[in-house]
Amino acid sequence: MKNLKENIIGKYFGNNKNIISKIVEIGDIEKLREYRNELEYYSIDNIIKRADNEKKNKALTDNEKIAFIGIDIQNSFMPNGELGIEEADKDVKRIVNFIWENMDKITKFYVTLDSHRVFHIFMPSWWSDKNGNPPKPFTVITPEDIENKKWTPCYNQNETLECLKFLKRPLVVWNYHTIEGTEGESLERNFANILYFHSRYRESEITFIKKGFSKESERYGAFKPEYNPNFENEDKIVNEIWNYDKIIFAGEARSHCLLESINQFIEGKEENKELMKKIYILEDCSADIIGFEEYSKTSYDRLKKLGINIVKSSNFKL
Repeated sequence: MKNLKENIIGKYFGNNKNIISKIVEIGDIEKLREYRNELEYYSIDNIIKRADNEKKNKALTDNEKIAFIGIDIQNSFMPNGELGIEEADKDVKRIVNFIWENMDKITKFYVTLDSHRVFHIFMPSWWSDKNGNPPKPFTVITPEDIENKKWTPCYNQNETLECLKFLKRPLVVWNYHTIEGTEGESLERNFANILYFHSRYRESEITFIKKGFSKESERYGAFKPEYNPNFENEDKIVNEIWNYDKIIFAGEARSHCLLESINQFIEGKEENKELMKKIYILEDCSADIIGFEEYSKTSYDRLKKLGINIVKSSNFKL
């Protein structure tokens, strides 16, 4: 390959707010100039033009087909984002380095985009207390809270109660995050760049999976809402992914969207050891929302017992 890693991957990871805040905190004007220059050098136009200059290694010729499932690697989930996850910028750095090291092996990317509007069951706008006040982020709301009038849905009250009764985990009210069309919804810059470099270099189209439009339900998982009376699903994509020889999962947050995506993906196939052996989770490329660490540990123990491979990106070579 003509391009070196430093031609494609920048030095600064995370969202603009976090990067600029760190630079301002130390008062280093030279670093601010460096970051400005990096944004220009690593523009998506320049990245794709660099891929144009490479001799193409078409993904269609791969003998071993490998799918990479990137879960919610978006600016809202980077440190200092609207629903920032500590260490997420370090996770994405490891993800990008892994992709670079395996550029000629990964056949195709499937990438989820958490995408919301203002009015959703898990947003403060959906609820009010007896005084008309919305809940604070990280408030847990149960069916009993509705029945006791502690919290009242402002919209679709019957459907909201049905959803809360159905959910496997208590409903958590989140900060407004990944709002459609905002910077928070966008992919982290270095991750987006390497996706599109790979797409052009390997002539492999990226499949994006937008999730989070069902107003009366949570949708942590990539493939269907948690409460799903309208039978929304991504079964066609699920079936397509199962045709790959290796299937790699990474992204945010481990405790919610990553694990639920994997659970949905393997649903009904858990006893098939040959299928389970296809799946690899990059354990050093995701992090938990604080307070949900024990759920992740228990879930990982279960997935290991099923035969799923849980590996470190630094030790796993395709």
